[in-house]
Amino acid sequence: MSRLGSRIVRWFVVLAVLPIALWSGYWVAGAYTLEQATARAFNEARRAGAAAEFDEAAVSGYPTRFATSLADISVSGENLVWQTQAVMIDAESHRPFDIALDLSEPHRIAGRFGDLGVDASEAQVTALFRPEWELPLDRIALDATEVFVNFSDQGRIDMTRVLSALQQDPDSMTTYRVAAAIEDMVLNGLLVDLPPDYHIIPEVRLDGLLRFDRAWDRSVLEEGAPLLVELVLSRAAFEFGSSAITLQAQLSRDQHAAVSGTVNVTVQGWRSLFDLALEVGYIDLELESFFLPILQELASQEVPETELSLPLRIEDGTVSFGAITLGMLPTVP
Repeated sequence: MSRLGSRIVRWFVVLAVLPIALWSGYWVAGAYTLEQATARAFNEARRAGAAAEFDEAAVSGYPTRFATSLADISVSGENLVWQTQAVMIDAESHRPFDIALDLSEPHRIAGRFGDLGVDASEAQVTALFRPEWELPLDRIALDATEVFVNFSDQGRIDMTRVLSALQQDPDSMTTYRVAAAIEDMVLNGLLVDLPPDYHIIPEVRLDGLLRFDRAWDRSVLEEGAPLLVELVLSRAAFEFGSSAITLQAQLSRDQHAAVSGTVNVTVQGWRSLFDLALEVGYIDLELESFFLPILQELASQEVPETELSLPLRIEDGTVSFGAITLGMLPTVP
């Protein structure tokens, strides 16, 4: 081969290998960045007062993917503990802002509401960040099948499928549209006083808005998670026994974490629920003559009269129906 031919071959090889070398460098740099970002996120959590640790982080999937595995994760704060054996974070190399998380391993979550065990045959979270300097969260979604939630020794909730999604509102960086659906919810060992028909809820659906004090973006690493300041529930609906229940709400959270606002509960087939509450002792029989005329009067204003709407008012966590105080809501962390 002539000297010119050899030079042409060498340049051809260089041109062929250069993209591979550049891509390899990009992948290695990206993998290193992911590992360092993970470590930094846990360090920032510790600086914020949380105990956060994981056993190891490893990135694989060259050349097409960044697959980051975290093992033996434990995060605990003032009111919450989360532990799981492993989490897999996955993204295509050419779409690093589109991330998938595999959360199929068992989880332990403990807080003011008790100690929960959560498991699923498959649980996938997808998150899409806009490729901007602040990395604002554009959309996050959950798709989980065969979900089991254990309440220590108090019972279990089984769900065939859980779907939810948050989408940033195009008109507000701090507002997110939320939609969720639960299929085939079974209450095992819960509401044991009620007949079996009330232990199965075929479907739950909800739509609404969540407003935070700031956007979900890269500032979370340094300042912690944004605070929820307002919930607008456009509609939540589910069947409970022979009744159909729909809720609408507008709730806000003040600086002291107390909740205020309004909730409207509509019950189709309300009388069967009222009779059941009397039968199992949730309402004292002596109060039947007090409550029943009030509910019948409210129902007479509806079409059909089998439907009943209850406007509830919440002020600093106190729930009331007219002049009747029904109870207290916990503060929102």
